[in-house]
Amino acid sequence: MRTNKRCVQLLQEAKRESRCAIPATQADGKALRKRVEHGELCSPYRGLFMENEYWNTLDPAQRTIHQVRALQLQNPRIIFAGPSAVAVYGYEHPWSIHASGIYRADCSRGNQIPTNHALGRIYMPRISERIINGIRVTTPERTLLDCSLMFPFRKVLPIFDSAMAQDSELSEKIMDLIPRIRRNTDALKKLLAYCNPLSDNGGESFTRATMIEEGFQNPLIQHVIHDPSGGGKWYRVDFIWFLPDGRIIVAEYDGMAKYTDPMMTDRKNIQTIVNEQRDREQSLCSWGVTKIVRLYLRRRSESNWLGKQALPSRSGLARSYECNPVCHRRSSDRGLIHLHSKCIGFVRESFSVAGFWGNKPVLYGHSSRCGAWGTVAG
Repeated sequence: MRTNKRCVQLLQEAKRESRCAIPATQADGKALRKRVEHGELCSPYRGLFMENEYWNTLDPAQRTIHQVRALQLQNPRIIFAGPSAVAVYGYEHPWSIHASGIYRADCSRGNQIPTNHALGRIYMPRISERIINGIRVTTPERTLLDCSLMFPFRKVLPIFDSAMAQDSELSEKIMDLIPRIRRNTDALKKLLAYCNPLSDNGGESFTRATMIEEGFQNPLIQHVIHDPSGGGKWYRVDFIWFLPDGRIIVAEYDGMAKYTDPMMTDRKNIQTIVNEQRDREQSLCSWGVTKIVRLYLRRRSESNWLGKQALPSRSGLARSYECNPVCHRRSSDRGLIHLHSKCIGFVRESFSVAGFWGNKPVLYGHSSRCGAWGTVAG
């Protein structure tokens, strides 16, 4: 199509402000819609437009922010909520929570699923808000509460971990909201029990949530292991279990960015990184680590696979045995986790450790003893 200077101007202004373009007149709207019909532009929501090439470079969280910023200009009274607020806050989260669309807070009774012609509504009798980068959103505590009621545990734990890392008093604020909620809050209480601000990123949180849901013992995270010879060398591991029989099991989450993102690789080539990983594993084993398991998470449309026989189980089995280097187990959520290791024996435990706050273990469920971690009253 012929270049329309007005459309070009609207789109350039929108990109500079990290939002979708909004037609100012009927003529603008007609010209933009015509370009959508010809495949030059896309319209993610009624009345919002963007170039296809630019839109395809954005991840779902960025797309959400572009839409809510434009919608805020159209209607300054809107207060965004749920997954839309999560994107605005910048919390770690799986992008799949944005699949259903944009959500707003609403005092009218009843929730509503988003469509291309209407925003999703999350009912709350009283709306408390924050303004983040010019966008009105529900408070962090209300945002986390709503997400706990909307999505499964493993999708929400990364949000809780990330949010708690930014505000150490957030859990108390959420607990203050619980008496006002008439819906079942068991999922929320479980998230509060297991969330850990020490989590390094959303992928690690998602992996830990999967471990918990699949019946593994909840590991300590971001634990530092020092060279026992006193040489001053140390490594921080993603997940670690100190088992009652004296074994120490380490699991490392390997996102592909660790090997390909220049910001994380310090511009080293893959062979150098692999060699460093090998040296790291050899050092950890010489310092007393019994087994190192590597976790690889990938997206998958149908199921999530987890090598259940490679990590300590809460229910436990009495014997040790080995299996093939890569073990699979079907699960109900998206993603693919491969465990590249021989299996270790399960350990019988009657409780799970939700994590540590300082040097104090946080327990979830019934418990009496903490094995190699020490004795803790149940």
